[in-house]
Amino acid sequence: MNFEILISTMHKDTNQVSEMLASMNISCDAIVIVQGDFEGTDELELKTGKAKIFYTKERGLSKSRNMALMNSNADIVLLSDDDLYYYDNFNKKILDSFNKNNGFDFIIFNLDNYNKTYPNKKKKVFFLNILGFSSWQIAFKRQAVLDKGIFFNEGFGTGSGVYSSGEENIFLAQCYKYFKMLYVPEKILKRTESDSSWFTGYNEKFLFDRGAIFYAISNKIVWLLILQFAVRRKKLFPDYSFYKIVKLMVGGYLDSKRRLK
Repeated sequence: MNFEILISTMHKDTNQVSEMLASMNISCDAIVIVQGDFEGTDELELKTGKAKIFYTKERGLSKSRNMALMNSNADIVLLSDDDLYYYDNFNKKILDSFNKNNGFDFIIFNLDNYNKTYPNKKKKVFFLNILGFSSWQIAFKRQAVLDKGIFFNEGFGTGSGVYSSGEENIFLAQCYKYFKMLYVPEKILKRTESDSSWFTGYNEKFLFDRGAIFYAISNKIVWLLILQFAVRRKKLFPDYSFYKIVKLMVGGYLDSKRRLK
């Protein structure tokens, strides 16, 4: 099996991409999607691999992810943003994990995260678990996903112009129907605090988008997802009543239902 890391970034030239990869400690094969003001391609030779760079005028994180998936030739891929730091030999750890757990198509890895911790034991991933993972933890068998016609929903995610997050949760929910998923406690990267391009606080927009995400994840249990979130996360919204939290999410759910017809 071979491996590529799929990186999404914006407004960089080739020299800046090279500097970005060095700051991320990336020296293995990579696909880099640069959304900016021109179209084109380029390549960089790295210590133990090659970075293929695709410049595009398209906008939106989900479009970037999909473009990377379609331009990769790797068996195993890992999603990434441009503000992360990867530990030495992370790519070998990923391939080793797939070799040791060859019955799984998705493996979700641990990381050092400035605002969240994850379990320290290996476990199968169940449906509700997918709400708690981020895209840069997710490694998977690329061709198996493409064979099912699964891509990132381009109405969700940073830069979509509609719903500002949730693309990875929807993607995992689609994949969960077909593939076995495993969480392993192996740490492959570090995430430090940085300005988010989509998170503006636990506000009305956050709840509206959350309702839309829950509908896109599963229209059959959207009410269950809304209610469990309202109960479990009420403390994040001290100024909102339980009723208001639910009402805002229902508004997003109904908006998503209309758009996804």
